[in-house]
Amino acid sequence: MKVDGKDMRPIWFEAGSETVQVIDQRFLPHKLIILDLNTVDDTIHAIKEMVVRGAPLIGATGALGVYISLVQENNKGADNDYLISECRRLKDARPTAMNLFWGVDRVLSAALKHENYGDRVKAAFDEALEIVEEEAINCQKIGEYGMPIMSKSVKRKMENRSIF
Repeated sequence: MKVDGKDMRPIWFEAGSETVQVIDQRFLPHKLIILDLNTVDDTIHAIKEMVVRGAPLIGATGALGVYISLVQENNKGADNDYLISECRRLKDARPTAMNLFWGVDRVLSAALKHENYGDRVKAAFDEALEIVEEEAINCQKIGEYGMPIMSKSVKRKMENRSIF
């Protein structure tokens, strides 16, 4: 989807406000509501309440949730136990969501490679944005692959439709 000539995604990092933002999918297609994810609790809410939907987006949201856990107010991001605990909370938001587990674990792993807090934040941020990009590309490929299949199916269905 394009808005003001730019590609719009369901999740992004707004550099000006340094905030993760998501489209609240519960209101689509009737309203475009954008929510800020400033805390792990905000992120958990978005996952649990189906603000974000679909495995790729849930995984990307969890990935950015790890970054959020490092930069949220009153964080203890240099404390490994705290960070791991916040990641566990993120994964508990949807215990059957494999992409969520994958995204959280991948960013956590990247972050834990660094002892320095600034390096840890940068590693988490970079890894999370890489996941967001990878998932966007994967969804694009699914759409490109599926469009001809769906078009044939609809065409066949329309041809077989009888009018009484």
